[in-house]
Amino acid sequence: MRKTKFKQTEIGKIPEDWEVISFEEIIKGKPRHGLYKPSSFFGEGTLIIKMGVQSSYDFIDSSIIPDRIRLENGELERFKVLEKDLLFLRTSLVMEGTGKCSIVRKLEEPAVFVSNLIAVTLDSNKAESLFYFYYFKSPSGRARTLALCEQTAAATIRSSDLKNLKIPYPLLPEQKAIARILSSLDDKIELNQQMNKTLEAIAQAIFKHWFIDFEFPNEEGKPYKSSGGEMVYNEELGKEIPKGWEVGELGSIIKITSGKRPKQKSEKEDNVFKFPLVGSSKIMGFVKEPLFREPVLVIGRVGTHGVIQRFDVPTFPSDNTLVITSPFYEYVYQILKRIDYESLNVGSTQPLITQTAIKNYRVIIPPEGILMPFEQKVSILFKKIHKNEMESKNLAKIRDALLPKLMSGEIRVKIDEVRNDTGDKKDEERGEG
Repeated sequence: MRKTKFKQTEIGKIPEDWEVISFEEIIKGKPRHGLYKPSSFFGEGTLIIKMGVQSSYDFIDSSIIPDRIRLENGELERFKVLEKDLLFLRTSLVMEGTGKCSIVRKLEEPAVFVSNLIAVTLDSNKAESLFYFYYFKSPSGRARTLALCEQTAAATIRSSDLKNLKIPYPLLPEQKAIARILSSLDDKIELNQQMNKTLEAIAQAIFKHWFIDFEFPNEEGKPYKSSGGEMVYNEELGKEIPKGWEVGELGSIIKITSGKRPKQKSEKEDNVFKFPLVGSSKIMGFVKEPLFREPVLVIGRVGTHGVIQRFDVPTFPSDNTLVITSPFYEYVYQILKRIDYESLNVGSTQPLITQTAIKNYRVIIPPEGILMPFEQKVSILFKKIHKNEMESKNLAKIRDALLPKLMSGEIRVKIDEVRNDTGDKKDEERGEG
């Protein structure tokens, strides 16, 4: 990487060899508003990207688009989204979400987008879409997009303002080189996420094989039930279970308590506030000292139900959570993922689940001689998941640290990384800075 000289422009300091242009100069056609239709049209037909997907994901492909819509003549051509399109959130109830940018990746089949989004197709001869995705993700790009926002009943940006937005413009080979650096980090993070989904699916499959199909290994290492293992009828379940197994309360194999409200918290992690403050569905911030140091399972007590969070690092679960520990951690985790929490809700105006409801929940309780081998086998999978999560967290920190510096030109790509379309080095006269 290399440094360079800067010049002052209307959008701030940029490298001397970068330009400032209007966004519309690199747009192919013009920004496009999406499709609006009544709810009766949804449910079948063509894939449609809705606000929820765009606001939740930076990278959009067919696999994460759950919704479909029935189209009429000409609508697919008018509202079709293309690979490498940038999608901007046009309206949001909160200003912070407005203008958020995503990029469309691989589409296995045609897709359209809703009217709350703006789609922009860039001219590939002038601009690298990934570079400008990262630009609009950077602090300076977000700030400039938010400056376009009009706050009425909902925060809104207009496509006419978006296309007139002034943006930095490095040479195309440099755009591509910067995009490669940042996307390589995101690609590894995404690969880790895919690996973790596979590992968790394997854990779920082992649980089903052992404790639902009753094909756990017998003394000879063969599948128990299909190898003639003795089964006995259980009246409570209305089915046969392996001989020696019981049906009892979940409370017999867990300890459960409620979280607490912290005295102090910080939204950001640092050397002082370094322990996760866990809410009913996600980490809400950080605190100075943990409430638990042993591995815990955390579920929502008030509000959000059905999200099972697992932590094997010191944590501070908040007062709207229930905290569970068990010597059969992996078995209990799989049980908690299968509970119908709606049936346990005792709240009237706000969803509420009590400790008693969880403790009294009836489950199959295998002998410890079966549970412990399951714990050992599955815990190996989750150790790999944790390792991938830690790697992704570090990669995200590196990406987030590089992003503003690459987008501002504070850090420049090495000269031998910037090449023209024929592979020859470009602009040798820039020299090393």
